[in-house]
Amino acid sequence: VYSLDKECYSQGLNEYILMENAARAIYEEIIKKDFKSICIIAGSGNNGADGIALARMLLNRVKVFLFLPMGVKSEMAKFQFNVYKNYGGEYSNTPKIEEYDCYVDAIFGSG
Repeated sequence: VYSLDKECYSQGLNEYILMENAARAIYEEIIKKDFKSICIIAGSGNNGADGIALARMLLNRVKVFLFLPMGVKSEMAKFQFNVYKNYGGEYSNTPKIEEYDCYVDAIFGSG
């Protein structure tokens, strides 16, 4: 994965563009379904940032709850989280006991 990222960077792409593309790809698959509610469980690093970007994209489509059990630590996670908050997204560091139609794991990545 690192070598693929490095190749993308050498072609002029940056971390933000790759993150938006990753989130958009998952978004496109999710909207094909008839989900009414989604819980995204995001880690504190860049994989979590992918999940936070996805949560932002889904805000006007379905009910979204962003669960951040470890907070946000990487610069990209902080950036995506601030954007998500500015859009009025719901989030918490503690689980919200509720049933969702779909759960997205954005905790574990290649790092």
